[in-house]
Amino acid sequence: MTGKALRRLRLRAGLKQHELADLMGVTEAAISRWESGDRPIRASVENHVRLLVDTGAFQAAPKE
Repeated sequence: MTGKALRRLRLRAGLKQHELADLMGVTEAAISRWESGDRPIRASVENHVRLLVDTGAFQAAPKE
């Protein structure tokens, strides 16, 4: 997965970087580095993102 693909998936889900970071248990900086291409995206991260987006799992938690 490329950084651009990660960003597209995040935006398709309607999530901001910090929201995706919270769901994944990583920092917002990690999301930013992946999206900018500064750090490679591991297969496990890609799978986690796709699972969250494809299943809509992020919608289950109400926003406060």
